[in-house]
Amino acid sequence: MKRSITFIILLHCFNLVQGQGMVFSEGNWQQLLAKAKADNKIIFVDAYTTWCGPCKMMAKNVFTNKEVGDFYNAKFINAQIDMEKGEGMQISRTYSVQAYPTFLFIDGNGTLLHRSVGYQEAPKFLELGRTALDENARIGTMNSRYEDGERDPKFLLKLAYAKYYAMEPDAAEVAEEYLKTQKDWNTPDNLDLIYEFSGGLQSPMTTYMLSNKERFVTRFGQPAMNRKTDFIINNAAATLKGDNPDYEGIRKMLVSLDSASAEQNMLKIKKSHLRRTKNWSEYAVASIDYFNKYPSQNANELNTAAWDFYMYIEHKKQLEEAVRWALQAVKLDNRYYCNDTVAALYTKLGNKSKAKKYIDKAISLAKSEGADYSETEALREKLK
Repeated sequence: MKRSITFIILLHCFNLVQGQGMVFSEGNWQQLLAKAKADNKIIFVDAYTTWCGPCKMMAKNVFTNKEVGDFYNAKFINAQIDMEKGEGMQISRTYSVQAYPTFLFIDGNGTLLHRSVGYQEAPKFLELGRTALDENARIGTMNSRYEDGERDPKFLLKLAYAKYYAMEPDAAEVAEEYLKTQKDWNTPDNLDLIYEFSGGLQSPMTTYMLSNKERFVTRFGQPAMNRKTDFIINNAAATLKGDNPDYEGIRKMLVSLDSASAEQNMLKIKKSHLRRTKNWSEYAVASIDYFNKYPSQNANELNTAAWDFYMYIEHKKQLEEAVRWALQAVKLDNRYYCNDTVAALYTKLGNKSKAKKYIDKAISLAKSEGADYSETEALREKLK
């Protein structure tokens, strides 16, 4: 009787663990590979770092999900590996992990079968696992089919998205190859593809999107188009080299694409280039010039610039400009990260009463949002 009770208790505990989410295996990489071979299973690797916000969100919100746990525990050998410690550093190099979190699906021979990058809600994460189990849907299999010459439009579309979510560098090339098979780029699926894959100023997808903005605004909304334009501009800035970059060449391309917004976008590119090259004194002047000429309604754009000023600018009047942007960001998006920037700027300016006000507000919001507010607490300590 005692043995039966013990067995029931152990079984109950096991079921509790199963119901609480994913279970991650212990052991080194060679042991995991050996277990995968012995059990004829695929290893799922959560490639993370300790500082990665989306990694923490996956651990808190998704890996603890019962349905996710039941599926991944049954189908995979699960491993969480810090890419900046121990064996993780070699695994990162072997499988070209460049962003976090990266999700890897690897067989017992160490062959990469499938991968994806970035935070995913539970339903999408479950679908990712199902795809990894489907030999025909895995990115490794599709890459082999592509290398063997398969060019069916439906296959190219599927492969383009698989490469995109895996952050493979040739994803846009496959997307462009797919679009060459399409007579009408204005279908919903094709507009979605163009929006996702547009990036370089010289890309035909970017040209099409900027030449047909109304269609994309109708489908995705103005805020989404603003974010996409910022992304394209930052990409353009990343191509500029040295202290005397070819601004004029970029300007000509911008005018040819959209003359009405060319000057604004040119200033954005200049500002972004100065930021990337850490030319903070000129960046400060360019940022103030830009926001004076083109007042922004983009909270992220305003908050990012204001935080840069907090980090790198010492001139009082320039910091006061940054406060204006940060307060506008709060009006547009009253969340923890915006209020924290206001608090940081007021602290740097020595305005203790306003700094305390926004520190309290930021911490209150952080608690409701589940955000880490330890750095805001550190600001409070500075004021004592």
